[in-house]
Amino acid sequence: AITWEVCDSVLAAELLELRLIQRHQPRFNHRNRRPATPHFVRLSTDERLPRLTIGRTPGPLSIGPLTTRRQAELVVEAIQTALPVRRCATRVGPRAVLPVVATPCTSGQLGTGACPCSGATSEVDYARIAATTARAMTTDPQMVLDPLAERMRTMAASERFEEAATVRDRAGAFA
Repeated sequence: AITWEVCDSVLAAELLELRLIQRHQPRFNHRNRRPATPHFVRLSTDERLPRLTIGRTPGPLSIGPLTTRRQAELVVEAIQTALPVRRCATRVGPRAVLPVVATPCTSGQLGTGACPCSGATSEVDYARIAATTARAMTTDPQMVLDPLAERMRTMAASERFEEAATVRDRAGAFA
């Protein structure tokens, strides 16, 4: 049998619909059936040259749970803006042979990130960067928030308000 209810507003009707879907779990209605799965920002500790990744499960060094992938991406962008952690997606295992000199990745060429994969940054120097990143993710978030606040002030003083708002959003996601 089909029944209906008259609601006072569109909002009340939508809320009622969501509650009925949750209660009855209709077979062919996939809206709101799957619970939202959280996202985590992880520093890959199993790689020789750690990098930031986004995943569905927490790791030994991770930030989360974050409700959306976009929020996780903002956290990664915040960390990468404040610290020169490598941005390339290449996985570097423990037995990988690194080139002595190679063309750095784009972030290495622009000077926004370290590029140990090309030999532009030594492994010892990059280990310090990775340790700093781990400390910022676990015990000292000001290592990320302070440079972002300074960058936001500089952009606002230069009347680059849209870019300052982007940095503000990154800091908000990280905090």
